[in-house]
Amino acid sequence: MPTVQDLLTFERHHPRATSGKNELIRNELGIAPAVYYRDLLRAAQSLEGWEYDTFTADRVIMRVKFARDRRATWLGSGRS
Repeated sequence: MPTVQDLLTFERHHPRATSGKNELIRNELGIAPAVYYRDLLRAAQSLEGWEYDTFTADRVIMRVKFARDRRATWLGSGRS
């Protein structure tokens, strides 16, 4: 299982969601992409993650917050 450092280092080197990123996650980290994104958020929110790589941790947290806010706005507009 990848460590907090492994997850944040991988994300720092591959910050954009590209067509090949899921394959890299499987091949380099040995986990499913869904597990990666779940664990990446946990790593970013942890004290260990924050101390290891504040910039990447903050970027991950902000990206998730932006996506949640955008989804809430979209759902609040009456669309389903």
